[in-house]
Amino acid sequence: MLYVVILFGVAFGGFIATLSFIYFFVSAVVSYIGLRILAAYDPRIADVFFVTMIRTPLPQSWFKGKGIIYRA
Repeated sequence: MLYVVILFGVAFGGFIATLSFIYFFVSAVVSYIGLRILAAYDPRIADVFFVTMIRTPLPQSWFKGKGIIYRA
């Protein structure tokens, strides 16, 4: 189900941003094919990505507009 949400977000969100039916159809087809390939490779790869993003906090420099800077 997560793949459907991602597909909807990419295709329909891009359509709202660009108001282009060409973008909508092309992005829907390309996203669908890409997500099917990812799901065949590892069905839980999207969950791994989102859990990693949630559990790994962004550094304070990100919120100050300096980008991601890691220091030792």
